[in-house]
Amino acid sequence: MLVDLDGHSQPAVGTQDHWAMFRDFAAEPDLFNPLLAEIAKLVSDAVAATPARPFIDSRQAGAQVLSSLTSWWHGEFPRRFSRFPNGAERGIFGMCLWNYLARLTDQVWCFSGVEDAHGYGQSATQYWRTRFLGAAEA
Repeated sequence: MLVDLDGHSQPAVGTQDHWAMFRDFAAEPDLFNPLLAEIAKLVSDAVAATPARPFIDSRQAGAQVLSSLTSWWHGEFPRRFSRFPNGAERGIFGMCLWNYLARLTDQVWCFSGVEDAHGYGQSATQYWRTRFLGAAEA
């Protein structure tokens, strides 16, 4: 589950126009599944590193996850999604991370946006887990 700073639950898929890219990407399992697997590993590693308060910075996490994907993935992504803007992989990663955290039923994650202080348009989202729900709460 993903909540804003006021505790309001967030949808797994947003309504803004750029989420259309996510829906198109998610319909391609041979590209979507490897990215999702890396995101699952990223979240698991964050929890293992700091169980009391796991933290993920999307800018750093995106660089890490995208660099771990195969050269086939990086070649196939722009071929299939040539209409996406240059650098769309970073945005797709961010939406996939959001979607993954929002679909967790046993954890509550909170988020806050961080603007790009240098003005390059590379804002980030910081996520931290606020609760691990037991079976009775989930």
